[in-house]
This record gives sequence, structure tokens and C-alpha cells, in this order.
Amino acid sequence: MLRKDVSSDEKKTFLEEVRLMNHFRHKHVLRLLAVCLNEDSLLLVLELMETGNLLKYLRDCRNLQTSDSHALRLQDLLAMCEDIARDCCYLEELRFIHRDLACRNCLVSSRNREDCVIKIEDFI
Repeated sequence: MLRKDVSSDEKKTFLEEVRLMNHFRHKHVLRLLAVCLNEDSLLLVLELMETGNLLKYLRDCRNLQTSDSHALRLQDLLAMCEDIARDCCYLEELRFIHRDLACRNCLVSSRNREDCVIKIEDFI
């Protein structure tokens, strides 16, 4: 959601990201569900990524014991890398360069290993 008092440049950047996200259709790209454009605010409705960004997730997992069911294993980390690489391949096929690919711009769908998918966001 954009604040009410944003500049016209910030609104333009926001709408450019909406335009870009609307074209992406991939398992590893955060999906845009809807856009609300009223006079007071601009709002994006995105799919739920319950665990948040990858940076925070990795930091939280750092303190877990290996016996904890949510502790990350090597194969979990490799699966995350593979998700991000698949997304980069998809974006490259579209001739799109992310320009700020970082853990803070990757979201984790679930703590459950079987359902965990990493999705890229923040395209501007």
C-alpha cells in the first residue's frame, strides 16, 4: 500500500511495478492478485507468503537446534537456491533483469518443507 501523501514519482514507480508484475506468470514469482486505485491510496493485493522474506527466515533458522523440525538441512538450502535460479531463468527468457536480487526480495511461502517455495518480489 502506498501512503496517501506520496509524490507523483513514487506513484509512477508503484504503477510501473504493477504493470511489470501483471505480466509475470511463474511458480517462483510473487503473484499479483488485484490492484485497488482509489483517490486516497494505491493498494496491491498479493498472494500470501506466510513466512516472510528469506533474509529474516534464514536468520531465524540460524538459532534452531538440528533436532528441531524446522531446522534447515543442506537439501532445503539447495532447494531454495534452485527455486531462485528457476525464477531467474524465467525472467531471463522474458529479457528482464531484476537489478536487486537479494534475500530481502525473496519470500518464503511456508515453514513446512513439502510446501516451501521461494518467490521473488520487488521488481522496481
